[in-house]
Amino acid sequence: ELSTRESENTLLGRVQYDAKALKGFINSTTFYQLGSGLEFKREFSFLQVNDGQGTHLWKDYNGNGVKEFNEFEVAGPNNQFESNYIRVFTPSNERVSIYSNQFNQVLFLKPIAILSGTDGWKKILSKFSNKAAYRAERKTGTQEAVYNPFSIDTEDSNLVSVNSSFANTFYFNRINPKFGAEYFYLNNRNKSLLTNGFQSRSLFQNELRLRYNVNSSYSIELKLTESKRANRAENFENRNYNINTRQVEPKITFQPAVKFRVSISGIYAEKKNDLETELNVGNLEESVNSSFSTELQFNQAGKGTFSLSASYINIKFNAAENNSLAFEMLDGLTKGDNITWDLRWQRNLANNLQLNLNYGGRKSGELSIIHTGGMTVRAFF
Repeated sequence: ELSTRESENTLLGRVQYDAKALKGFINSTTFYQLGSGLEFKREFSFLQVNDGQGTHLWKDYNGNGVKEFNEFEVAGPNNQFESNYIRVFTPSNERVSIYSNQFNQVLFLKPIAILSGTDGWKKILSKFSNKAAYRAERKTGTQEAVYNPFSIDTEDSNLVSVNSSFANTFYFNRINPKFGAEYFYLNNRNKSLLTNGFQSRSLFQNELRLRYNVNSSYSIELKLTESKRANRAENFENRNYNINTRQVEPKITFQPAVKFRVSISGIYAEKKNDLETELNVGNLEESVNSSFSTELQFNQAGKGTFSLSASYINIKFNAAENNSLAFEMLDGLTKGDNITWDLRWQRNLANNLQLNLNYGGRKSGELSIIHTGGMTVRAFF
């Protein structure tokens, strides 16, 4: 009688269950939560921080000197030292009704737990194991869709936001010190509602990993990867793409002692965008990335570590570089020859005092060399 507001119905519930069965053959963790309420539409801005301490960097694609929302990119490993912006979300004045659920499921199957010491086909079966993990956070505008945690289609207009991940690793000889193999599958999807429209990203990846220890000093690794990375921005067509990638990455490591390790590796990757827009009619973007890297690491127990790495990367690209798609396909570098290097030194000065020094750089084509360095002193109490 004292209020003219309409009555509200809310929903909140949670269940969690951990299980271990058959001597550890089955290990399971389950978490499920429901909720409802009102949520503000979010808008974001970018704040400048010290070089190398941010998560994003600004690329002035149109050359007008104005920091526009669609010109900020997530910093990658090749340009982390250039990252000097962080993305900050702030609520707007517009609210929407949402129904949310969160679901986490991890299932680890280890046949060796019940087949250890057996012979024949049981011994072969004991060498395999599998770990699957599914995680989903959904917010939807309709109550009917709130209960199903597996409805993660980013094209669904009722979804306000979704962040889901399914990862599965199938192992062979997981704990064998001589030889092992893994098949890894990943499916990531996320979507968010901002004041400037919906934005969504997805990643599908298949990867085969092989390792072989020749002896106590030499080891060989090989990764074969096939992936598809997609991006959709409702009001920024220049950020829409489907990038298909095929990649081969061999690696050889020499470690004669615990103190010293050196490795050499290479990557050959072919990338192609198969989404045609008004910006690339008749000329779909393609790139070929070839790289050679070496890494050296020296450890002194209780005293510190020293590491040095360097990479040569050659990239062939058939389109313009001043857009978000090119940044993604070129891994933040430029077409042609690129050289990157990184040096790190950590030293324990006393029982509770640690010094960290780092220096890195990059040389891309005719551009000037970029240098970056930093020092950190940590005290432990």
